[in-house]
Amino acid sequence: MRIMTFIERTFGHWFLKTLVKPTFYKQFVGGENKEELADCIQQLERVNIRPMLACTMETDVGEGMDQEDLFDKNAQKILDCLEFSSSLTTKAPLMQLKVTGLLSADILTHMANIYATSTKALSMVENIANGMINGQLKTSEIFCGLTRKEGQCLEHAVRRFHKIGMMAQIKAVKVLVDAEYTYLNPAINLLTMALMATFNKDSPVIWNTYQCYLKKALQAITTEVEMSQKLGVCFGAKIVRGAYMVQEQQRADRLGYPRPTCENYEATNNNYNMVVKYMLNHVKTAQSRCNIIIATHNEESVKQAIRRIKKLGIQHHLGTVNFGQLLGMSDQITFPLASAGFTVYKSIPYGPLGEVLPYLARRAMENQTVLAGARKEQQLLWQEIKSRAKDYLTPSLRGIPARTS
Repeated sequence: MRIMTFIERTFGHWFLKTLVKPTFYKQFVGGENKEELADCIQQLERVNIRPMLACTMETDVGEGMDQEDLFDKNAQKILDCLEFSSSLTTKAPLMQLKVTGLLSADILTHMANIYATSTKALSMVENIANGMINGQLKTSEIFCGLTRKEGQCLEHAVRRFHKIGMMAQIKAVKVLVDAEYTYLNPAINLLTMALMATFNKDSPVIWNTYQCYLKKALQAITTEVEMSQKLGVCFGAKIVRGAYMVQEQQRADRLGYPRPTCENYEATNNNYNMVVKYMLNHVKTAQSRCNIIIATHNEESVKQAIRRIKKLGIQHHLGTVNFGQLLGMSDQITFPLASAGFTVYKSIPYGPLGEVLPYLARRAMENQTVLAGARKEQQLLWQEIKSRAKDYLTPSLRGIPARTS
Protein backbone atom coordinates (compact mmCIF):
# COMPACT_ATOMS: atom_id res chain seq x y z
CA MET A 1 0.00 0.00 0.00
CA ARG A 2 2.87 2.37 0.82
CA ILE A 3 4.48 1.63 -2.55
CA MET A 4 1.25 2.33 -4.46
CA THR A 5 0.66 5.53 -2.46
CA PHE A 6 4.21 6.70 -3.20
CA ILE A 7 3.78 6.04 -6.94
CA GLU A 8 0.47 7.94 -6.99
CA ARG A 9 1.91 10.96 -5.15
CA THR A 10 5.09 11.04 -7.23
CA PHE A 11 3.81 10.25 -10.72
CA GLY A 12 0.06 10.88 -10.43
CA HIS A 13 -3.08 8.74 -10.42
CA TRP A 14 -3.00 8.20 -14.20
CA PHE A 15 0.44 6.59 -14.01
CA LEU A 16 -0.58 4.39 -11.08
CA LYS A 17 -3.71 3.25 -12.93
CA THR A 18 -1.68 2.54 -16.09
CA LEU A 19 0.71 0.43 -14.03
CA VAL A 20 -1.72 -1.39 -11.73
CA LYS A 21 -4.87 -2.00 -13.78
CA PRO A 22 -3.44 -4.40 -16.40
CA THR A 23 -1.40 -6.24 -13.75
CA PHE A 24 -2.51 -6.62 -10.11
CA TYR A 25 -5.99 -5.20 -10.68
CA LYS A 26 -6.82 -7.42 -13.65
CA GLN A 27 -5.54 -10.50 -11.81
CA PHE A 28 -7.56 -10.06 -8.60
CA VAL A 29 -10.50 -7.73 -9.40
CA GLY A 30 -13.62 -8.30 -11.49
CA GLY A 31 -13.78 -4.81 -12.96
CA GLU A 32 -14.45 -1.14 -12.34
CA ASN A 33 -18.03 -1.20 -13.62
CA LYS A 34 -20.89 -3.62 -14.26
CA GLU A 35 -19.88 -4.19 -17.89
CA GLU A 36 -16.36 -5.32 -16.96
CA LEU A 37 -17.73 -7.36 -14.07
CA ALA A 38 -20.32 -9.08 -16.27
CA ASP A 39 -17.59 -10.04 -18.74
CA CYS A 40 -15.48 -11.55 -15.92
CA ILE A 41 -18.47 -13.53 -14.59
CA GLN A 42 -19.34 -14.84 -18.06
CA GLN A 43 -15.82 -16.18 -18.50
CA LEU A 44 -16.11 -18.04 -15.20
CA GLU A 45 -19.58 -19.35 -15.98
CA ARG A 46 -18.25 -21.06 -19.12
CA VAL A 47 -16.27 -23.40 -16.86
CA ASN A 48 -19.03 -23.82 -14.23
CA ILE A 49 -17.58 -21.41 -11.67
CA ARG A 50 -20.01 -19.15 -9.84
CA PRO A 51 -19.54 -15.58 -8.56
CA MET A 52 -19.37 -14.49 -4.94
CA LEU A 53 -19.37 -10.71 -5.33
CA ALA A 54 -17.58 -8.37 -2.93
CA CYS A 55 -18.38 -4.76 -3.68
CA THR A 56 -15.79 -2.41 -2.23
CA MET A 57 -17.12 0.17 0.20
CA GLU A 58 -15.62 3.50 1.16
CA THR A 59 -14.46 3.93 4.73
CA ASP A 60 -13.21 7.54 4.68
CA VAL A 61 -15.79 10.27 5.16
CA GLY A 62 -15.59 12.72 2.26
CA GLU A 63 -15.77 16.49 2.51
CA GLY A 64 -19.27 17.70 3.37
CA MET A 65 -20.40 14.15 4.27
CA ASP A 66 -21.00 12.80 7.76
CA GLN A 67 -20.54 9.16 8.72
CA GLU A 68 -24.21 8.28 8.45
CA ASP A 69 -24.30 9.62 4.88
CA LEU A 70 -21.34 7.39 4.07
CA PHE A 71 -23.05 4.34 5.57
CA ASP A 72 -26.22 5.11 3.58
CA LYS A 73 -24.12 5.35 0.44
CA ASN A 74 -22.46 2.02 1.18
CA ALA A 75 -25.84 0.41 1.90
CA GLN A 76 -27.05 1.53 -1.52
CA LYS A 77 -23.99 -0.11 -3.08
CA ILE A 78 -24.94 -3.37 -1.38
CA LEU A 79 -28.51 -3.07 -2.66
CA ASP A 80 -27.20 -2.37 -6.18
CA CYS A 81 -24.95 -5.44 -5.89
CA LEU A 82 -27.94 -7.56 -4.88
CA GLU A 83 -29.90 -6.24 -7.84
CA PHE A 84 -27.00 -6.97 -10.19
CA SER A 85 -26.48 -10.46 -8.73
CA SER A 86 -30.13 -11.33 -9.26
CA SER A 87 -29.87 -10.29 -12.92
CA LEU A 88 -27.16 -12.88 -13.63
CA THR A 89 -27.87 -16.21 -15.27
CA THR A 90 -25.75 -17.87 -12.58
CA LYS A 91 -27.58 -20.25 -10.27
CA ALA A 92 -27.46 -19.31 -6.55
CA PRO A 93 -25.18 -16.25 -6.64
CA LEU A 94 -23.49 -15.20 -3.41
CA MET A 95 -22.31 -11.82 -2.17
CA GLN A 96 -20.21 -10.66 0.76
CA LEU A 97 -21.11 -7.97 3.30
CA LYS A 98 -18.68 -6.01 5.45
CA VAL A 99 -20.44 -4.73 8.58
CA THR A 100 -17.98 -1.90 9.27
CA GLY A 101 -19.12 -0.33 6.03
CA LEU A 102 -22.59 0.15 7.56
CA LEU A 103 -21.95 0.87 11.26
CA SER A 104 -19.08 2.55 13.07
CA ALA A 105 -16.35 0.43 14.67
CA ASP A 106 -16.73 2.38 17.94
CA ILE A 107 -20.37 1.34 18.34
CA LEU A 108 -19.56 -2.22 17.27
CA THR A 109 -16.81 -2.38 19.90
CA HIS A 110 -19.22 -1.25 22.61
CA MET A 111 -21.80 -3.80 21.48
CA ALA A 112 -19.14 -6.52 21.32
CA ASN A 113 -18.03 -5.92 24.90
CA ILE A 114 -21.59 -6.32 26.16
CA TYR A 115 -22.56 -9.29 23.99
CA ALA A 116 -19.35 -11.23 24.64
CA THR A 117 -19.97 -11.19 28.41
CA SER A 118 -23.76 -11.48 28.35
CA THR A 119 -25.57 -14.45 29.84
CA LYS A 120 -28.63 -13.57 27.71
CA ALA A 121 -27.12 -13.82 24.21
CA LEU A 122 -30.20 -15.46 22.71
CA SER A 123 -32.47 -12.79 24.17
CA MET A 124 -30.27 -10.03 22.70
CA VAL A 125 -30.46 -11.67 19.26
CA GLU A 126 -34.24 -11.91 19.48
CA ASN A 127 -34.55 -8.28 20.62
CA ILE A 128 -32.59 -7.00 17.62
CA ALA A 129 -34.49 -9.33 15.27
CA ASN A 130 -37.78 -7.95 16.63
CA GLY A 131 -36.42 -4.43 16.18
CA MET A 132 -35.68 -5.22 12.53
CA ILE A 133 -39.17 -6.51 11.95
CA ASN A 134 -40.97 -3.76 13.90
CA GLY A 135 -38.74 -0.93 12.73
CA GLN A 136 -38.20 0.22 16.32
CA LEU A 137 -35.14 -0.92 18.24
CA LYS A 138 -35.17 -0.27 22.00
CA THR A 139 -31.42 0.18 22.35
CA SER A 140 -31.60 1.28 25.99
CA GLU A 141 -32.99 -2.12 26.95
CA ILE A 142 -30.24 -4.00 25.11
CA PHE A 143 -27.11 -1.86 25.36
CA CYS A 144 -26.52 0.22 28.45
CA GLY A 145 -23.97 2.97 28.05
CA LEU A 146 -24.76 4.01 24.49
CA THR A 147 -25.34 7.72 24.13
CA ARG A 148 -28.58 8.93 22.59
CA LYS A 149 -26.80 9.67 19.30
CA GLU A 150 -25.08 6.27 19.27
CA GLY A 151 -28.43 4.59 19.91
CA GLN A 152 -29.91 6.44 16.94
CA CYS A 153 -26.97 5.40 14.77
CA LEU A 154 -27.51 1.77 15.75
CA GLU A 155 -31.22 2.03 14.95
CA HIS A 156 -30.38 3.43 11.51
CA ALA A 157 -27.87 0.61 10.93
CA VAL A 158 -30.43 -2.05 11.90
CA ARG A 159 -32.81 -0.56 9.34
CA ARG A 160 -30.05 -0.77 6.72
CA PHE A 161 -29.45 -4.43 7.55
CA HIS A 162 -33.17 -5.15 7.41
CA LYS A 163 -33.49 -3.55 3.97
CA ILE A 164 -30.51 -5.59 2.71
CA GLY A 165 -31.94 -8.81 4.18
CA MET A 166 -35.34 -8.14 2.61
CA MET A 167 -33.87 -7.62 -0.85
CA ALA A 168 -31.60 -10.65 -0.51
CA GLN A 169 -34.61 -12.78 0.36
CA ILE A 170 -36.70 -11.40 -2.51
CA LYS A 171 -33.89 -11.64 -5.08
CA ALA A 172 -32.74 -15.11 -3.91
CA VAL A 173 -29.16 -13.96 -3.35
CA LYS A 174 -27.33 -15.33 -0.33
CA VAL A 175 -25.44 -12.78 1.78
CA LEU A 176 -22.24 -13.86 3.50
CA VAL A 177 -21.32 -11.53 6.37
CA ASP A 178 -17.55 -11.07 6.67
CA ALA A 179 -15.73 -11.62 9.95
CA GLU A 180 -13.33 -8.84 10.90
CA TYR A 181 -11.15 -8.18 13.98
CA THR A 182 -11.73 -10.17 17.17
CA TYR A 183 -12.76 -7.10 19.17
CA LEU A 184 -15.54 -6.44 16.61
CA ASN A 185 -16.64 -10.01 15.90
CA PRO A 186 -19.01 -10.53 18.86
CA ALA A 187 -21.08 -7.55 17.67
CA ILE A 188 -20.93 -8.77 14.06
CA ASN A 189 -22.07 -12.21 15.23
CA LEU A 190 -24.95 -10.64 17.16
CA LEU A 191 -26.19 -8.68 14.14
CA THR A 192 -25.70 -11.67 11.83
CA MET A 193 -27.64 -14.01 14.11
CA ALA A 194 -30.43 -11.41 14.29
CA LEU A 195 -30.49 -11.34 10.49
CA MET A 196 -30.63 -15.15 10.44
CA ALA A 197 -33.50 -15.09 12.93
CA THR A 198 -35.35 -12.70 10.64
CA PHE A 199 -34.62 -14.05 7.15
CA ASN A 200 -33.48 -17.69 7.49
CA LYS A 201 -36.81 -19.22 8.40
CA ASP A 202 -37.15 -21.23 5.17
CA SER A 203 -33.65 -21.23 3.65
CA PRO A 204 -30.13 -20.01 4.53
CA VAL A 205 -30.24 -16.46 3.12
CA ILE A 206 -27.78 -14.99 5.65
CA TRP A 207 -24.47 -16.73 6.44
CA ASN A 208 -21.78 -15.91 8.98
CA THR A 209 -17.99 -16.26 8.55
CA TYR A 210 -15.73 -18.24 10.89
CA GLN A 211 -11.97 -17.58 11.05
CA CYS A 212 -10.15 -20.80 11.86
CA TYR A 213 -6.85 -19.16 12.74
CA LEU A 214 -8.65 -18.24 15.96
CA LYS A 215 -8.31 -20.84 18.71
CA LYS A 216 -12.00 -20.65 19.61
CA ALA A 217 -13.34 -21.07 16.05
CA LEU A 218 -14.95 -24.46 16.70
CA GLN A 219 -16.52 -23.21 19.93
CA ALA A 220 -17.88 -20.12 18.13
CA ILE A 221 -19.49 -22.02 15.27
CA THR A 222 -20.88 -24.72 17.58
CA THR A 223 -22.51 -22.04 19.76
CA GLU A 224 -24.16 -20.36 16.78
CA VAL A 225 -25.35 -23.62 15.20
CA GLU A 226 -27.04 -24.44 18.52
CA MET A 227 -28.50 -20.92 18.70
CA SER A 228 -29.94 -21.25 15.18
CA GLN A 229 -31.60 -24.48 16.26
CA LYS A 230 -33.15 -22.77 19.31
CA LEU A 231 -34.39 -20.00 17.01
CA GLY A 232 -35.77 -22.57 14.58
CA VAL A 233 -33.97 -21.09 11.57
CA CYS A 234 -31.62 -22.25 8.83
CA PHE A 235 -27.88 -21.79 9.14
CA GLY A 236 -25.16 -20.70 6.71
CA ALA A 237 -21.40 -20.57 7.21
CA LYS A 238 -18.33 -19.47 5.31
CA ILE A 239 -15.29 -21.27 6.73
CA VAL A 240 -11.99 -19.43 6.24
CA ARG A 241 -8.55 -19.41 7.77
CA GLY A 242 -8.60 -15.59 8.02
CA ALA A 243 -6.65 -12.58 6.82
CA TYR A 244 -5.92 -10.51 9.94
CA MET A 245 -3.45 -12.75 11.77
CA VAL A 246 -0.53 -10.30 11.91
CA GLN A 247 -2.75 -7.45 13.13
CA GLU A 248 -4.39 -9.69 15.74
CA GLN A 249 -1.03 -10.81 17.12
CA GLN A 250 0.37 -7.28 17.18
CA ARG A 251 -2.70 -5.95 19.00
CA ALA A 252 -2.55 -8.74 21.58
CA ASP A 253 1.15 -8.10 22.22
CA ARG A 254 0.62 -4.34 22.47
CA LEU A 255 -2.29 -4.58 24.91
CA GLY A 256 -0.85 -7.47 26.87
CA TYR A 257 -3.48 -10.18 26.49
CA PRO A 258 -2.99 -13.76 25.18
CA ARG A 259 -2.88 -14.09 21.42
CA PRO A 260 -6.26 -15.35 20.18
CA THR A 261 -4.65 -16.96 17.13
CA CYS A 262 -3.31 -20.49 16.72
CA GLU A 263 0.39 -20.99 17.45
CA ASN A 264 1.36 -21.87 13.88
CA TYR A 265 -0.01 -22.80 10.49
CA GLU A 266 -0.19 -26.51 11.35
CA ALA A 267 -2.41 -25.71 14.34
CA THR A 268 -4.55 -23.51 12.09
CA ASN A 269 -4.86 -26.38 9.61
CA ASN A 270 -6.00 -28.75 12.35
CA ASN A 271 -8.49 -26.16 13.58
CA TYR A 272 -9.80 -25.56 10.04
CA ASN A 273 -10.23 -29.25 9.31
CA MET A 274 -12.05 -29.83 12.64
CA VAL A 275 -14.52 -27.02 11.87
CA VAL A 276 -15.12 -28.35 8.36
CA LYS A 277 -15.67 -31.88 9.71
CA TYR A 278 -18.13 -30.59 12.33
CA MET A 279 -20.08 -28.60 9.73
CA LEU A 280 -20.17 -31.45 7.21
CA ASN A 281 -21.65 -33.66 9.90
CA HIS A 282 -24.25 -30.95 10.57
CA VAL A 283 -25.06 -30.63 6.86
CA LYS A 284 -25.64 -34.37 6.72
CA THR A 285 -28.23 -34.00 9.50
CA ALA A 286 -29.79 -30.65 8.57
CA GLN A 287 -29.57 -31.16 4.78
CA SER A 288 -30.93 -28.15 2.87
CA ARG A 289 -31.44 -26.15 6.08
CA CYS A 290 -27.68 -25.71 6.36
CA ASN A 291 -25.34 -24.40 3.65
CA ILE A 292 -21.58 -23.99 3.93
CA ILE A 293 -18.74 -22.80 1.76
CA ILE A 294 -15.30 -24.28 2.38
CA ALA A 295 -13.23 -21.25 1.43
CA THR A 296 -9.61 -22.32 1.25
CA HIS A 297 -6.49 -22.34 -0.93
CA ASN A 298 -5.11 -25.37 0.87
CA GLU A 299 -5.19 -28.51 -1.28
CA GLU A 300 -5.00 -30.95 1.62
CA SER A 301 -8.02 -29.32 3.32
CA VAL A 302 -9.96 -29.65 0.07
CA LYS A 303 -9.00 -33.32 -0.27
CA GLN A 304 -9.98 -34.05 3.34
CA ALA A 305 -13.32 -32.32 2.82
CA ILE A 306 -14.02 -34.31 -0.36
CA ARG A 307 -13.23 -37.58 1.40
CA ARG A 308 -15.60 -36.61 4.22
CA ILE A 309 -18.34 -35.58 1.76
CA LYS A 310 -18.11 -38.96 0.05
CA LYS A 311 -18.04 -40.86 3.34
CA LEU A 312 -21.18 -39.08 4.57
CA GLY A 313 -22.92 -39.54 1.22
CA ILE A 314 -23.62 -35.81 0.81
CA GLN A 315 -24.80 -34.98 -2.70
CA HIS A 316 -22.33 -32.22 -3.46
CA HIS A 317 -24.12 -30.89 -6.57
CA LEU A 318 -27.13 -29.69 -4.52
CA GLY A 319 -25.35 -26.61 -3.16
CA THR A 320 -25.44 -27.49 0.53
CA VAL A 321 -21.64 -27.81 0.45
CA ASN A 322 -19.65 -25.40 -1.69
CA PHE A 323 -16.00 -24.53 -2.22
CA GLY A 324 -14.48 -21.11 -2.80
CA GLN A 325 -11.25 -19.34 -3.65
CA LEU A 326 -10.25 -15.76 -4.38
CA LEU A 327 -10.32 -14.54 -7.96
CA GLY A 328 -6.85 -14.79 -9.43
CA MET A 329 -5.58 -17.33 -6.91
CA SER A 330 -5.39 -21.14 -6.72
CA ASP A 331 -6.99 -21.86 -10.07
CA GLN A 332 -5.33 -25.29 -9.90
CA ILE A 333 -7.84 -26.02 -7.11
CA THR A 334 -10.88 -24.18 -8.45
CA PHE A 335 -11.02 -25.59 -11.97
CA PRO A 336 -10.62 -29.31 -11.13
CA LEU A 337 -13.33 -28.96 -8.46
CA ALA A 338 -15.69 -27.40 -10.99
CA SER A 339 -14.82 -30.06 -13.58
CA ALA A 340 -15.60 -32.78 -11.02
CA GLY A 341 -19.10 -31.38 -10.51
CA PHE A 342 -18.61 -29.59 -7.20
CA THR A 343 -20.23 -26.20 -6.66
CA VAL A 344 -17.35 -23.72 -6.70
CA TYR A 345 -17.27 -19.94 -6.28
CA LYS A 346 -14.69 -17.26 -6.88
CA SER A 347 -14.73 -14.29 -4.53
CA ILE A 348 -14.80 -11.33 -6.92
CA PRO A 349 -14.13 -7.82 -5.65
CA TYR A 350 -15.09 -4.98 -7.95
CA GLY A 351 -15.08 -1.22 -7.96
CA PRO A 352 -12.93 1.80 -8.87
CA LEU A 353 -9.18 1.38 -8.56
CA GLY A 354 -8.91 3.85 -5.66
CA GLU A 355 -11.44 1.90 -3.59
CA VAL A 356 -9.93 -1.50 -4.37
CA LEU A 357 -6.31 -0.58 -3.58
CA PRO A 358 -6.67 -1.45 0.14
CA TYR A 359 -8.06 -4.85 -0.89
CA LEU A 360 -5.10 -5.45 -3.21
CA ALA A 361 -2.69 -4.41 -0.48
CA ARG A 362 -4.27 -6.89 1.94
CA ARG A 363 -3.99 -9.67 -0.64
CA ALA A 364 -0.27 -8.88 -0.92
CA MET A 365 0.09 -9.02 2.88
CA GLU A 366 -1.58 -12.41 3.28
CA ASN A 367 0.33 -15.21 4.92
CA GLN A 368 3.18 -17.02 3.21
CA THR A 369 1.21 -20.22 2.70
CA VAL A 370 -1.11 -18.49 0.25
CA LEU A 371 1.92 -17.11 -1.57
CA ALA A 372 3.39 -20.61 -1.58
CA GLY A 373 0.21 -21.75 -3.30
CA ALA A 374 0.74 -19.04 -5.91
CA ARG A 375 4.28 -20.28 -6.46
CA LYS A 376 2.98 -23.83 -6.93
CA GLU A 377 0.45 -22.53 -9.44
CA GLN A 378 3.28 -20.83 -11.31
CA GLN A 379 5.28 -24.08 -11.36
CA LEU A 380 2.28 -25.99 -12.72
CA LEU A 381 1.80 -23.42 -15.47
CA TRP A 382 5.46 -23.67 -16.47
CA GLN A 383 5.23 -27.48 -16.52
CA GLU A 384 2.20 -27.29 -18.81
CA ILE A 385 3.90 -24.80 -21.13
CA LYS A 386 6.97 -27.05 -21.36
CA SER A 387 4.79 -30.11 -21.98
CA ARG A 388 2.89 -28.41 -24.79
CA ALA A 389 6.08 -27.05 -26.30
CA LYS A 390 7.61 -30.53 -26.22
CA ASP A 391 4.51 -32.00 -27.88
CA TYR A 392 4.62 -29.35 -30.58
CA LEU A 393 8.34 -29.67 -31.23
CA THR A 394 8.35 -33.49 -31.32
CA PRO A 395 7.41 -34.35 -34.93
CA SER A 396 6.29 -37.92 -34.23
CA LEU A 397 3.67 -36.70 -31.80
CA ARG A 398 2.16 -34.49 -34.50
CA GLY A 399 2.13 -37.26 -37.11
CA ILE A 400 4.74 -35.40 -39.17
CA PRO A 401 7.81 -37.18 -40.46
CA ALA A 402 10.95 -35.92 -38.74
CA ARG A 403 12.99 -33.64 -40.95
CA THR A 404 16.61 -34.40 -41.53
CA SER A 405 19.14 -31.68 -40.93
